[in-house]
Amino acid sequence: FAKAPEEFEKNFGIRTTIKLAGRENPNYMNQYISSAKATTEAAKHLKVPVGDPLSLVYRIITDNSGRAVFLGKILYVNECFEIKVEMELP
Repeated sequence: FAKAPEEFEKNFGIRTTIKLAGRENPNYMNQYISSAKATTEAAKHLKVPVGDPLSLVYRIITDNSGRAVFLGKILYVNECFEIKVEMELP
């Protein structure tokens, strides 16, 4: 975010991250969502007790050739959580 705050404010965060990494043409996203327990490290960063339930998301975005241009592993606190994904990547 610190490298391009205006870009992140105007555009989809993943697309901006991909652009800053020098990659182009994202066109497909695959996302896996499961549950996990907070590890010591995750609990520290998310300010929750160790062992609390979390949502674990793996996100893979590929370009037109099928090459991965973004890989993400994200942990979400479950106290108030909803996921809705609608995406068309030109």
